[in-house]
Amino acid sequence: MDSILIYAQARAEGLSISIAEGGKLVVAGEPKLYKKWIPLIKASKESIIEYILLFNERSFSQAPKTRFLLDLMNLGISQKHAFAIENRVRRKKLDFDDRKLCYECSNLKGAPGRWKCDNPIAADIISDSRDNALGDLLIMLHRCSGFRGN
Repeated sequence: MDSILIYAQARAEGLSISIAEGGKLVVAGEPKLYKKWIPLIKASKESIIEYILLFNERSFSQAPKTRFLLDLMNLGISQKHAFAIENRVRRKKLDFDDRKLCYECSNLKGAPGRWKCDNPIAADIISDSRDNALGDLLIMLHRCSGFRGN
C-alpha cells in the first residue's frame, strides 16, 4: 500500500499522526486502530514523515498556485482535489517513479465525471463502453504507452 494512502486512511479512521520535535513520528488513537495501523505506518515511516513535512504542514488554500495546479483547476477539478493530485505527482517525482497519472497527459479529454482518453488504442485502454471512459484508471499511477505530456 502506498505510504500516502496509509497515512490518509489511518487518519480517516481516527488516528492522529504528527511529527514531534526532533523529527519523531507520533501516532495516537484508540488501541484497536493503533494496533491495526502501526505495522504499516512503521514500514512507511520515512515516507510519511517526508510527506507531512513537504505537504501537510500547510493547507491547500495557502499553497502557492503552480502551473500544474492551475491547469487542473481549469479542467474543472476542485482546488482541494487538484492539490491532492499535484501532491501525488510531486511525491512520485521524489521517489523517482516513472508511472503517470492520466491528469498529466494531453490525451485526457472531457470534464469531471466524464473523462476519456483521446488515444485509447495506443494507451491500451479496454472499456466496456464506446466512450473510452477511464474510471479508476484516472487516479491510478500507471505506465501508458499512449502517454503524451502536456
